[in-house]
Amino acid sequence: MGEIGKFNRLYRQMDATEKELRRRGREARLALLRLYDHPNMQVRLNAAKRTLGIAPDAARRVLQAISDSKWQPQAMMPECHSGISIEECSSQIDGGIPVLRRARKRRSMRAD
Repeated sequence: MGEIGKFNRLYRQMDATEKELRRRGREARLALLRLYDHPNMQVRLNAAKRTLGIAPDAARRVLQAISDSKWQPQAMMPECHSGISIEECSSQIDGGIPVLRRARKRRSMRAD
C-alpha cells in the first residue's frame, strides 16, 4: 500500500473514531482533552479541532500554541486549511461543530 492509500485508511479510521465519540456523547469526547499534551503535534492539532465544541477555550489555546510554533505543516493548518483564522474557526461554533467542517462539506458538495 502506498503512502496515499495509507493516509486514506488512517483518515477513515480517525473519522470513524470521531463519529463514535460523538455518538457516545460529550463525556466520551472529553477524553480527547488528554491528547492536548501529546508529543506529536498532529495529534494535538486533531484533538483541539475536534474539541472546539466542548472545550472552546482550551482548544483555542492549543491551536494558538501550534500556530505560534511555526512548525510546518501543522502551524498553518488551523488557518490555511479552513480559509479562516483560528479566532474565526474557534469562535463560530454551531451546535458543537466548527464552521470549518461545515465549510469543507459545502465545498465538497459543490465539487460533485
